Formats: sequence, C-alpha cells, structure tokens
Amino acid sequence: MDTKPSSPPSKSPASKPQSPLPLNPLLTSLKALNWPASLSLLHTTPNLASSPDPSGYYPLHHAVFLRSPIPLITLLLTLHPQSLLTPDPLDSSLPLHLCVESPFPKKPSPPDTAYTLSVLKLLTSSNPQTLTSIDVDDETPLHRAFYKRLPSQIISFMIDACPLAMTMVNNKGEDPGGVGLRRDCGVEVMEGFWGRGGGGGDIEEAVRWASRKKEDKIQAIAAVVKLAESRATKKSNAFQAQQTKLLQTKESQLEKSLECLSFIKNEHPEILDAMAIGRDVKNKPEIMKGVERVYPLLKRLNDSFKPPENEHE
Repeated sequence: MDTKPSSPPSKSPASKPQSPLPLNPLLTSLKALNWPASLSLLHTTPNLASSPDPSGYYPLHHAVFLRSPIPLITLLLTLHPQSLLTPDPLDSSLPLHLCVESPFPKKPSPPDTAYTLSVLKLLTSSNPQTLTSIDVDDETPLHRAFYKRLPSQIISFMIDACPLAMTMVNNKGEDPGGVGLRRDCGVEVMEGFWGRGGGGGDIEEAVRWASRKKEDKIQAIAAVVKLAESRATKKSNAFQAQQTKLLQTKESQLEKSLECLSFIKNEHPEILDAMAIGRDVKNKPEIMKGVERVYPLLKRLNDSFKPPENEHE
C-alpha cells in the first residue's frame, strides 16, 4: 500500500533536478560548504555573486539554504542585492522562503535559533514587506515557517516585522495559523499568533488541535478559550461599530433636514404659511410644488420630536 510522505518534496535548490553546475567555482565551493574559499572567491571575483545556476538559483539562494556564515550572506547581498527579490523559475521561492525551509534540527539549540533570526533580520532589513512574497503555492515565508514548526521566537519576529503576512492565504485557503494547526505546532507558537491578532482556522479546528496535546493540554485549551473570547469580542465590537455608524448616518440626515427647514423658513415663508393655516394653494402651482416636496420632511421631523404619549408635562 502506498503511504503518504511525512512532508512534501523540499523546495530547496539542492533537492531539485538540475543540470551539471556551470563553471562557477563559487557555486561549487558553496555546495562543498567551503566558506573560506567562497569568501575568497567573492573578494577576488565579485561578479560571481550575480551568476545563477541552470535552475535559476543565485549564489545567495544557495548560501541561505545551506546556512552559510552571516558575513558570507552579507557580502552576497552587497554584491548582488537583486537576488534577494529574484524568484527561482521553478516555484518562485525567494531567499526568504529558503531561510525558513533550510534544514533545521527538530530540537534546535539556542545558537540554531539565533542564526536563523540573524539571517531573517539581514534579509528583511531593507524591506520587511518581502515577508508577504508568495511562491507558486501562494505561500509566504511565514506559511513555511509554520509548516516547518519553527521555534516561536522566529515566528514572532516574522509576524512583528510584517503583521500583514498573518492574513495572507495559500492556494488551499489557509492562513499561516491554519497551517500551524494542521501541522500541530506548539502552544507557545499558536498563542503568539492568536495573541497578535492572527486568525488560524476556526474554533472547531483549534479545539481538535488542543485535544491532540498531551503534556500541555490545559495550556492549549486555555489558549483556545482565550481565542474564542477574543473573536466574540471582535464580533460584538463590529456590531456596535455598525450601530454607531447607522446612528451617525441618521443624525447626519436629521442635521441636513434641519438645515433644509431653516432654509425654507428664511427663504420661503409662504410655504409654511400655507401649510399652517390650510390656505387653498391649489391655484398656486409654484407653492403647491414646494409643499409637496417639503411636507413629508416636516412631518418626519415633527414625529421625531414628538414626546411619548405617556409623558405628561
């Protein structure tokens, strides 16, 4: 029987079918993880930074995915900044996607997390909105970070750097938090996402997520309860805002009506006179036309200011 793979095929440059690498010694040294040789080549032949491989990956793509030293990535960015925003032709991955897609220990140490944070800060320093860039599956780097179940510090940084990324959905209709629930991300990660205003699936899906937790089930359930309360409050606030807007509209209409009434009193007193004493105006078309236009307005104003029937002086 066929079994589904535990994870989708990697979108990394190293995993894709490629032609033999061109005669670019920089790419060769990067793939060999020879960082000193790579730095030396960039200093002597800087134009190597702008030479992609046959699949369209620039050296920066490879350096980020292979977790190269920060100085090497910094130099590549300096020599060819365009590669930061250049998607590969296969799945539109940017270096930012590869930064969170790169091999990451299941139990990362503080240095592992600190390194990824440093690279993310470097790649987003000039334009944090690049965190909203999408690949061929409409996934942002934040989607991939949730899929890879990265530590909460990394995901929190990405959200704080570009909150808009929380709202973007992939071609399955999932926002990053929805991917997090499906991938059974930790309580701290989901709390951070929800606490910053993220959606992350419906409440029923969140309850299923909490039920799968073992050691921290109580904390997970508390997080879902807090999420439900937050969403209820948002709905209530939205309803109140709608009612306030409706009231403001009515008040605006009333104000315009009063302005109209004042204009009529000042400019066309004959209309009010005719209405007040019941004067026969049938033979005065110009007055009758004004009456027909103004009377419904005056009646509505009169009704709106009329005291309740049970109110006595």
